[in-house]
Amino acid sequence: MDDDPIYLDHNATTPIDGAVLDAMLPYLREHFGNPSSDHPYGRRAKAAVERARVQVAALIGAPAEAVIFEPTFAGAVIPEASPPEADLSREYPID
Repeated sequence: MDDDPIYLDHNATTPIDGAVLDAMLPYLREHFGNPSSDHPYGRRAKAAVERARVQVAALIGAPAEAVIFEPTFAGAVIPEASPPEADLSREYPID
């Protein structure tokens, strides 16, 4: 029997799924870089972010420009942070 308590504070932090960790490890170890920088590390990171944006958009059936990555949830709820071309009023059902 496991004596560890059940972790219920997912509001503070959430365990990373193994598949997500495997996908992220190359970018945490050797392909790190600021995607806003115009040097090889930054360009490689930017390309990875754009690939992820397209993948997430395909997953939820939304246009890629509607997918906005934010470091915190608080940033995601600021309407001014949204690109004007994205129709964020439309619901994109997950099939």
